[in-house]
Formats: sequence, structure tokens, C-alpha cells
Amino acid sequence: MTSKLLGRIALTQGLAKFYGKTTGALVNSGAAAIELALHYLGIQRGDRILIPDNCCYLVPEAILRFGAVPLLVTVGDDLVLTPERIACALSKKVKTIIAIHQWGLPCDIAALRHLVGTQIPIIEDAAQAWRLKARGREIGSESDVVITSFGDRKPVSIGEGGAAFANIEAIAEIIDRWSPNQRSRSLPHLPIALSQYALPHLPEALHLADTLVETRRAFVAQALPLLHQYGLRVWTPAAGDEPYWYYLPVWAETEDLAQRGRNSTHADILDICRPHPVPLRDIPLLQGKIEVATASKKEASQIPCLLIGTSGEPSTISVLKAWLRDIFN
Repeated sequence: MTSKLLGRIALTQGLAKFYGKTTGALVNSGAAAIELALHYLGIQRGDRILIPDNCCYLVPEAILRFGAVPLLVTVGDDLVLTPERIACALSKKVKTIIAIHQWGLPCDIAALRHLVGTQIPIIEDAAQAWRLKARGREIGSESDVVITSFGDRKPVSIGEGGAAFANIEAIAEIIDRWSPNQRSRSLPHLPIALSQYALPHLPEALHLADTLVETRRAFVAQALPLLHQYGLRVWTPAAGDEPYWYYLPVWAETEDLAQRGRNSTHADILDICRPHPVPLRDIPLLQGKIEVATASKKEASQIPCLLIGTSGEPSTISVLKAWLRDIFN
């Protein structure tokens, strides 16, 4: 084997172990990781893939490109899939669930597994998570496949790339073009492997990910008392949860309050934003190509949600204080 291939294998195996799996493959994007996972699980054209309705549009786009059908399930204020939310969708012959740790918030994969058993595979999307625990369980402990992205601003970021991990070697063989027996394989490999030129950047990105997770958690620890002091409702972890805090969700009591939060001169510094402003079901790209398993609207009682960026240093707390004064004064 060449030194470059040995380096790829070592990085892949190290990451697979981190994500609770034994093997995997490094690919050229997070979307490619989704398609590799679907390929590995034997998903066929027309199969329904259950996803939360608040995820990035690139998730259903990858499902459509593969030929499967995105089945949207409306999430509640927990912002991630729950057994209660997906139960009504299981009558639609779901083939796979993509459970996402949206905005670095833990999705209880074990609870989903308890509901669906082993009949429906679960793909765990950890693209916005790092060193996250859900109800005390590590990423990968209950899912069939873990996928991630190395794209811009992701916890492990090299600007592009992604990965998929599982416990069966077949997931790596799907993209293998390096082993000596390639001319005798029965199916062509998928040409989606991560570029050899991107590989050297991964070790440093992994080191930075460990640093940033501590920075985010330190910021949130200081922010929570301030937010509670002003009476804002904040997303609250369950016992055993350790969020990555890609964003910190808070709820404003009125739309006017939320608007002031977005328009504050300090909003850009704090990376204040709203959850995806255009629902997935309304995106032109997806019109007529998706299914919705629950009501097309959120509960009428749901109040506006704002997302606070957490990547700033703890010193950014002074900016948060100024932002809160803008809203409430």
C-alpha cells in the first residue's frame, strides 16, 4: 500500500472508532455521505426516507438525487425527531430514518430505536455535532450508520468533504478504488472519495474541533443565566444530554421581540438567526417531490425561535448583554 492510502485508512479507522463504528469511508461532501449510507443500506428508488422538517435542504436533495422520497416529519420545540413525532409516519412503509442532531442538539437515537426496533435502519447525522451525548449515550451507539460533513463551519471543517461509518466493511468497499482486486469486482465503485489533497488537513481540523467544543460550552454556560434573567425560554437538555451547541435556541414571547433581536446592531456578531426561514415543503426544488407525514404547520401555540451562535469566545458575553438590552429596553 502507498503511504497516502495508509494515511487514509488510519484516519478513517480513527474516526470510525470515535463515532462508535468499526469502519467507514471518507467522501467528497456531506451529501455524498448521505447517498453512500443509502446505498449501503440497500435503499431502492421510490423508498421513503423519514427526515425532520427543519433540516438543511441538502438532506432531502441528496435523497432525491438517489431516487428515494423524503418523508418530512414536523418537529416540536425539542427541534429534533422524537418517538412521538415519528409514530404517525411509520404506517407509510418507511425504509430508513435520518435522525439529525440539529444545531448540535442531542437527538435521542436510543428512543427512536426502541420504537422502530431493528426493522428500520437509522442513519445518525452528526454533521453539526462533536463529542455529543444523548441521554448519556455516545454518537453511534444505537444507529446503523453515522454520517458527517467536513464542510465550512462544521465542527470538523476542512471546507469540503464528509464521511459515513458503519460496522460492516461493505460501506468502505462501495467507494474502494485502491485495493488490488478492483478489476474483479462485480459492481463499479462510486467515484465520491475524499480527495487525497484534502486528507492532510483533517488531523488539524480534528484538533480544532476539540478546542471549539469547549469554547462553545463555556459560552453557553455563561449565557444561560443572562437569558434566564431576562425571562427568555431556552432549549433545555434532558438528563444525560451533552449538546455540542452549534446554536443555542431561545424563544421570544412575541414576533416583535424576535424582530428586535434580529435587527439589533449586535445580532451579526452573535450570529443571531431564525431557523430556516423557508420551510422545506415550500422550497421550489422539492415541490411535488416530497411527502409530509404530519400537519403542514407547526402548532399554533409555538412562539418565535431565535438561534444564537456559540462560536465566540466567552468574552463575547458582553455583546450578548448589549443584545439583550437592545431587545428589552
